[in-house]
Amino acid sequence: MAHTTETYYYYVPNLQALDPTAREVDPSAYAWVQPTIIEDEDLTFGGKALSTWYEEDRRRHSSGSDEEERRGRERVRRNYTRSGKSHKK
Repeated sequence: MAHTTETYYYYVPNLQALDPTAREVDPSAYAWVQPTIIEDEDLTFGGKALSTWYEEDRRRHSSGSDEEERRGRERVRRNYTRSGKSHKK
């Protein structure tokens, strides 16, 4: 996204009712702020953009639980037959 050189300011009301009889608003009587533009690449965690983390997490959750079942060790241990050898002495 290309940045323009124009400067924008936004009015932040102080939650007081404006005077309905006033024809103009006194700009010095209210708070004005200049927004900070933040790109997706500016917000990172572990060197990766937060939007990338979000998309990967969303894909992982939407792919179903099949992947979860294949990772890690099994939840139920297999039954092994014991041989005549014992590990105890």
